[in-house]
Amino acid sequence: MQDLDNRKLILIAIVFTMVLNLPFLNKPITIDDPVVLEVAEQIVKEPLRPYSCWINWLGDFLPMFDTTTNPPLTSYFLAPFLAIWGYNEIALHTGMLVFPLMIALGMVALSRRFTGGSIWPVLLVITSPALSVSNNTMRDVPGTAFIVAAVACFVYGCDRDSRKLLFWGSFFAGCALLVKYSQLIVFFVFIAYALLNRKPRHLLWLLVPLAMLGVWFGQNILVHGETHFGYLARVRRNDTSFTWIEKLRCATTILGSLLLLWPVALVHDIRFKRWIRLTICAIVLVLGLLGIRWQFGDREAGFEYYLWAGAGIWLGTWAILTGITAICRSPYSSPLPFNAAVQHRRDGLFLFIWMLIHAGVASFGVFFQAVRHVLPIFPALSLLAVLAFRYEAGERMRSVLRPVLAFCVVVQLVLAIAINIADYEFADPPRRFVAEELPRLQESGREIWYHGSWGWRTYARNAGMINVAGNGPTPPAGALYVRFRYTYKGRYPDGFQESRLRLLEEHEYPGWMPIRTMRDRGFFYSTMGTSTPFRFSTVVQDVAEVYEVLPSTHGQ
Repeated sequence: MQDLDNRKLILIAIVFTMVLNLPFLNKPITIDDPVVLEVAEQIVKEPLRPYSCWINWLGDFLPMFDTTTNPPLTSYFLAPFLAIWGYNEIALHTGMLVFPLMIALGMVALSRRFTGGSIWPVLLVITSPALSVSNNTMRDVPGTAFIVAAVACFVYGCDRDSRKLLFWGSFFAGCALLVKYSQLIVFFVFIAYALLNRKPRHLLWLLVPLAMLGVWFGQNILVHGETHFGYLARVRRNDTSFTWIEKLRCATTILGSLLLLWPVALVHDIRFKRWIRLTICAIVLVLGLLGIRWQFGDREAGFEYYLWAGAGIWLGTWAILTGITAICRSPYSSPLPFNAAVQHRRDGLFLFIWMLIHAGVASFGVFFQAVRHVLPIFPALSLLAVLAFRYEAGERMRSVLRPVLAFCVVVQLVLAIAINIADYEFADPPRRFVAEELPRLQESGREIWYHGSWGWRTYARNAGMINVAGNGPTPPAGALYVRFRYTYKGRYPDGFQESRLRLLEEHEYPGWMPIRTMRDRGFFYSTMGTSTPFRFSTVVQDVAEVYEVLPSTHGQ
């Protein structure tokens, strides 16, 4: 296949990134955005004490140090935008554009290194809804961006023995650690590349991210008396309600629905008669679907679930077999010159290890499954797949696989735009309620209380509404109480029962895109059970409920 020069690769990568992000700069604040933004708000007030504030996220007012689960670098990045423009969605999302652009440019660099400058791994990652829909103000896209940038710089730094590139790779690795603790796995990625290429001396550069993490831990000890990471390990994250098999199954469903590599892999194996790999993939697919059927029994999983779960099982099995094949292939039987064949095997092994490391974290290192947890697998898997296509198909890749790859990228692009619109509609009801209905309610002169988190918390809080909390005061009789029916809510205060509420009005927010990202078993931000990241559905996005609070003796 004819590869593009570097300028064209960069231009295409930037254009596709902008097409998928610019139309959604005004997307409402949603899901876990408020946690990141309230830390940024605290940074504006006290730059050296980011977690010295309180938040009601799980139902009670608790210190931010006890509530949030990751370091604050993303909040530090957003703090200047918040200080200048406040909670302006366009300003905040414009700032966050830096991170998908980092991923795009990092993928260009990695594609030139591992696939000879193929555009396909770049487009497969950029056009995936997993990336564009996830680019809110949360930490996951920044974490993936710093990982991709770190690996790209470290790989080129090792290849060229460049101290400058090695420093930047290590610096970006440190930034990744200060975005998400789970990015500690970048150490293993660096170790794998350095050892495979017989340059272990470059691992001394890992002292840079360790020093950066040490500075953060030092702040924790001085201000809070212990490290934040240590606190989470000791107290906060003891949830074992989901088994690793469940999380692995949900991760494969995410891969199958949001990375359309499996049709290309299937066509490739049929066209080039990879019968052993086809047979093994088919056997694993059948066994996997039977296992899912056995696990759920008579519970309705639905066609969409089995389609995406099956696609993910096929793609995951194919990727593992492809990685094993790359490792076992003898350089002497390769059509490439001997030295090139040896390097090709090393590259395949490295990408395979990189992919497996992230897959392991997505299966064992998280407490529930979500698209954002699986996103870091996409770069390594896309590079490994295109590397295999180029090796096994050779010049025929252009005539046989390019049309299939182009078709899959177009489908991903259309799907990404549609899911982005649906997720925008999911996030919009709280903002619309505050803009359209709240002024009328405020004219009554009553206190107006709210309950719930996600984006609803931000819009209600900034509008002056009072937060209901389990360890807070109880709304008085005569006050108005507003909640969204499908928005995450913590526990009620003691003595505040449903019997004290009289429904006054409801406001439905249907949405016109027939896709749901957090309703009707389509759960982009928490993919568990028989849910998939998105579902084709027309149920309402959410319902705002306005209540009058009655005296505590009512109905008793």
